[in-house]
Amino acid sequence: MSSTRSALPYPALRGAFQLHNASAALAALDALKNRLPVSMAAVRRGLVEVVLPGRFQVVPGRPMLILDVAHNPQAARSLAQHLADLPPCHKTFAVFAMLKDKDMAQCCACAQGANGCLASGWHSRAAVQRPRNYQSVICRG
Repeated sequence: MSSTRSALPYPALRGAFQLHNASAALAALDALKNRLPVSMAAVRRGLVEVVLPGRFQVVPGRPMLILDVAHNPQAARSLAQHLADLPPCHKTFAVFAMLKDKDMAQCCACAQGANGCLASGWHSRAAVQRPRNYQSVICRG
């Protein structure tokens, strides 16, 4: 039987998907509560203070710099959605790197976003040649 938790803070990690991750963590805590009791204060502190470098990590300063290690189509789609949710800006540049065992073509297509290209320019480095459809995700601002 799961316990009820109320008045929890929004997770410090950005993006709607992080709510799913926080829910999974809370479910794990419920499943382990007899062997690993965690106070509500600790749960609240964990949600507020959690840091995961490289996952929609916003580096302070101008211009805005966002680091994300999206390396599969699902993560690329999530990144595109998070970027689309930001206030509009004049130009956005993507710096892209991927290991040869990853699906670069599909990730590029997913990173393009549902509403068209999110980047004014793309700079890529891959362990393999660019896919033929790579040019389809390059947009000029």
